Amino acid sequence: MIIQNTGRNFLGIPTIIKEEKNCITGEPIDLPPGYTEVDDASWAIARTDSVLRLIESGRIKEEWVKRDLAETKDCALVIPSDKEAETTKRLVPAKLSDIDRKGNKIIEVVKHTYDLKTLRNWYATELRQDVRVELQTQIKNVEEGVIKE
Repeated sequence: MIIQNTGRNFLGIPTIIKEEKNCITGEPIDLPPGYTEVDDASWAIARTDSVLRLIESGRIKEEWVKRDLAETKDCALVIPSDKEAETTKRLVPAKLSDIDRKGNKIIEVVKHTYDLKTLRNWYATELRQDVRVELQTQIKNVEEGVIKE
């Protein structure tokens, strides 16, 4: 799942797995300012009431994509479509390949991603050449400390 931390400060989101009476704490999810890709299963665990409040306030934004109900069987996180009429659709966490070029949304996501691990993972899997060029430029800028708003 692609998550945007809209604030200027780093966020650490705890992942807590509850098993009967025991409570096991996992590794926190690190959210630096900007976009970061997070493991879907970990995000499903971390998406508690306190995180939902951060989402509602706009401090955290999630990127979702619509899929047919049949395509969501193996997804770790699935929520109902935002439109009541779409009973056969569900929202699942978006990957970079799901983000469209329309309105330069993909360029905005890349230019506002400062996490090198995320950028390198996207570069390794992205097939669209124009997006790969943007990723390469952003990786270079982050490594050199030259970030242009």
